[in-house]
Amino acid sequence: MRSTPRFLQGVFSFEGKGLDRPVPLDPALAYVVPGGAVTQPVYFRG
Repeated sequence: MRSTPRFLQGVFSFEGKGLDRPVPLDPALAYVVPGGAVTQPVYFRG
């Protein structure tokens, strides 16, 4: 199986809504997994 890393990174300002209302930080941090593929987050630093 061949893998292709996708790096979603940057500095983004945001307004927290709390744990009850999660919201995306920025539209640039979206990734759509192609059909027939599997993905997993490897590292998150927030």
